[in-house]
Amino acid sequence: MWFLAFDDPAVERLFLARAVHHGVLFKRGPYNFPALAHDEKTVVAIEAAASSAFVDVADHLRGST
Repeated sequence: MWFLAFDDPAVERLFLARAVHHGVLFKRGPYNFPALAHDEKTVVAIEAAASSAFVDVADHLRGST
């Protein structure tokens, strides 16, 4: 289970938008549950999309984008 928590709603919205851009839709709220249908390849893809979204958010906060 992934647990995502943000102090700033604007940063949360940015992360969610960037995750969608990278191909993964997370629901709003802290808990995101993988389904039994998620095989290892899918879980790796979800993690990669989340990682890319976090990098995008960090770049945005630093003013890089």
